[in-house]
Amino acid sequence: MASSFVIACVGKPSAGKSSFLNAVTDASAKVGNFPFTTIEPNEGIAYYPVACPCAKMGVSERCKPRHGWCEGGRRHVPVRLLDVAGLVPGASEGRGLGNQFLDDLRHADVLIHVVDASGTTDASGRETRGYDPVDDIQWLRQEVEAWIWGNLDRKWAGVVRRHVAVKASPVETLHAQLAGYGTPRDVVQRALDRLPRELVGEFSRWEAGKELRRFVGAFLDERFPTI
Repeated sequence: MASSFVIACVGKPSAGKSSFLNAVTDASAKVGNFPFTTIEPNEGIAYYPVACPCAKMGVSERCKPRHGWCEGGRRHVPVRLLDVAGLVPGASEGRGLGNQFLDDLRHADVLIHVVDASGTTDASGRETRGYDPVDDIQWLRQEVEAWIWGNLDRKWAGVVRRHVAVKASPVETLHAQLAGYGTPRDVVQRALDRLPRELVGEFSRWEAGKELRRFVGAFLDERFPTI
C-alpha cells in the first residue's frame, strides 16, 4: 500500500510521460508515438529513500515498516505516481481531453512536467522540427490556471454576494469554493498570504478578471507545485 501522497506526471501528448512512469515505478503503461496513447490515468508506485529512525535507535534488524521497507537504516517510502492524459493548448476550454485531464489533477499533491526537449513534437504532440520546448512550460501553466479561474469566474458574482451576506472571512469563502480540488484551509491561507494585505482586505470588491485572477496564480503555486 502506498502513502496518500500523489505525484502526477503532466505534459503534452507524446512527451514521454508514460515512459517516465514505467522507468521510475513498477508500472507497465502502454507507450506509443502518437497523441493520446493514454486516456485513463496510469498508476505506479515509486519508493523514496529517507533515513529511518531505527538506525539512530539501534534497532535496524527489527525494523519492519507497515508501508515500503527498511534496509541498512534507509526507509523506502512508497509514493503513488499518476500518468494522466496529455494536455494541449485550449484544454481549459475543452480541447483535446482537457476536462478529463484537468479533473484527474485534483488527486495530485505535486506535478512533474515531462517536457520533450528534442523539439520534434509540437504543442499537440505531432511530429515536427524546430519546436521550442520552453513554450510547453508556459502554456501548460496557463491552461491549469485558466481551468481553476474559469470554474470560479462562472459563479463569482454569487460567491461575493454570499460572502457579504454571511460576513465570512476571505479564507472561509475561498476554501468553500476550492475544497473540491483537495485543498485544505491552510493552503488557501498561504495563497492569500502571497497577496498584499490591503488587497485581501478589499476582498468583497474583487473583480474576477483582476484580483481573483491574481489570487488563482498564487493558489496554483501553493496547491499544485510543479517541477
